Amino acid sequence: MAIMMCTVMASMALSLMASAVSRTTRVAVIVLPVLLELSRLFSGFYTRPNAASPGWKWLNYLSYLCELTSGSAAS
Repeated sequence: MAIMMCTVMASMALSLMASAVSRTTRVAVIVLPVLLELSRLFSGFYTRPNAASPGWKWLNYLSYLCELTSGSAAS
């Protein structure tokens, strides 16, 4: 339960960051799905961290979903 709550708070923080950085609402609506999809893609759910190219491997460490998938796999 604690891992899920931390994941929710991290996704809300990512949403607030995207809205704070964007000048308009339209830009925030475009930027946020891109950030969420990159986070989902490199979280380890779709691709393994070892299978990613070296240029994209760092996204695994920034993904908030990585902790959720690794915590779910461990329990």
